[in-house]
Amino acid sequence: MLDGIKRGVTYFDEAIIFFKQNYDELAPVYVKAKNLGLEVNEDTKKDILNMHEAMIGELKVGFSSALSKDRLYHRPCGFINDQ
Repeated sequence: MLDGIKRGVTYFDEAIIFFKQNYDELAPVYVKAKNLGLEVNEDTKKDILNMHEAMIGELKVGFSSALSKDRLYHRPCGFINDQ
């Protein structure tokens, strides 16, 4: 999922919802991939969800910035529908 977003998939809000809906399966993978040093349990669930949402938010900002530059220089660009 993360690789898809980095390659230009623009469904950022859907990625957040998908993570929440599949938290039990995805949270351990996310924590391990990001080297967060947290245990996945009920006490850390809110923190992990917030960190994931912040990460997706940063990717969205980066994508929007790149898209703006493409438009500025009249280069072909991707389509973003999450604004």
